[in-house]
Amino acid sequence: MLSDVGTKNLIINLITMAESKLKGKKCLVTGVAGFIGSHLADRLLELGAEVYGIDNFYTGFSKNIPEGVKFTELDFSRAEALHEYFDVIRPEYVFHVGAWSRMPMCLDDPQGAYNGNVIGSLNVLEESKKYGVKKVVLSSSCIVYCEETPYKSSKVAMEDIARVYRKMYELPTACLRYANVYGTRQEVGSDSAMFAMLKDTYKKEGHVNIFGDGEQTRDWIHVDDVCRANIHFMESDFEGEIDIATGNSISLNYIIDVLGVKAEYMEERKGDAKHIKLNPEPAKKLGYEATINFEDGIKNVWENL
Repeated sequence: MLSDVGTKNLIINLITMAESKLKGKKCLVTGVAGFIGSHLADRLLELGAEVYGIDNFYTGFSKNIPEGVKFTELDFSRAEALHEYFDVIRPEYVFHVGAWSRMPMCLDDPQGAYNGNVIGSLNVLEESKKYGVKKVVLSSSCIVYCEETPYKSSKVAMEDIARVYRKMYELPTACLRYANVYGTRQEVGSDSAMFAMLKDTYKKEGHVNIFGDGEQTRDWIHVDDVCRANIHFMESDFEGEIDIATGNSISLNYIIDVLGVKAEYMEERKGDAKHIKLNPEPAKKLGYEATINFEDGIKNVWENL
């Protein structure tokens, strides 16, 4: 695995130099004002794609939307509005990134989680079918391997709907099960991104807050690697569900050691899994592998949040 965060620019340049099937194509990114969606839009623009984006700003921010994106404020859980949008734009490829993507917000408002992650995804797939979209890549999560929560069940349902549209309606779909994604543009607030929360607490109180004993482990992957995965599996013939991960198993206590900061331990959060580990091997066999070393990546993020 490459150890220098700066090598990501080399990787991007190599991808850009290669002839991409997305160059000049209409690519729609849902949730384009969010953390992953905005980074993905950046990469697509670099590939020469014609990038369209929608967002309702529930967790996203207008400052994140890259220059060059043809943006429309729109809530994809509103079927009629999304239909009118597709009728005008007629995208060729759809990256469905927009979602209720954090455990706390889904626990607090399960109806909102199901409306956004299930009904919203259904709407995106239905319009993609109607308008002949060539492929839909959907952002799923390692949460599908965890205990039953509104967040998990909404993502499992999304995958199941995508499977139905793939098998019954011949709409090519791929669901990418992300490991824990970290990177810049994560915000404190309803998004509740872990590294943004750590940094915010550190700035205010001189330490970071850890839920539980800190021994819980996750597979951590940089947002640039996740963006490459989206592009790779959009351009490939793969259809189905697949883990997007590094194969590492890193505790919160280890992260604290790497960052060299003090921690205060708090009561465990309801719904949090103790350990989550994904399998990167199937993706490797299909030509995709995460490249950014965790220690380098997390230090870079910490400095730039």
